[in-house]
Amino acid sequence: MFNKLIEMVMSNPKLAKPMVSELVDQYKPLLYGVAEELFNIYKDYANNTEYFSTTAIAKKNQFDAYVNVGFTSEQSMSLVLNDAKKLEDRLNKLSSGVKSKK
Repeated sequence: MFNKLIEMVMSNPKLAKPMVSELVDQYKPLLYGVAEELFNIYKDYANNTEYFSTTAIAKKNQFDAYVNVGFTSEQSMSLVLNDAKKLEDRLNKLSSGVKSKK
């Protein structure tokens, strides 16, 4: 369908606007429906206090472990943040590796 659209636009550029408008009108309800479902999933995630509580407990336990072995509070916070940054970097590296294989 899009190849046909491109062919038509190349042969007569004045057809581009009405064709695009027609496509938008045709697919807009579908895209809005998909977007609404994705937003509902996000709202479920945001309202899931169990996930955030568990994550907070894990970070607190990590911080306490550093303090309990002798690090200061400032050092412990720095180590926790550094660990989180390393994890984020590894995830980004994995993610970019997956994207580049496509």
